[in-house]
Amino acid sequence: MGGLAVIAAPQQRPVPRAFRVTAEEQAAHRAFIGKMSDSALWKVYLPEEVEPG
Repeated sequence: MGGLAVIAAPQQRPVPRAFRVTAEEQAAHRAFIGKMSDSALWKVYLPEEVEPG
């Protein structure tokens, strides 16, 4: 039972993945976050305006 364990190091993506979000999906997400309390962490990271992709 004394085998060798190989653990792969996590690799960074060379270029960040571009997610394509429709205007409808973006609006639904903003509405969902808007229902959260003012202390919700998501509100800290929500940019004012995002270009739909």
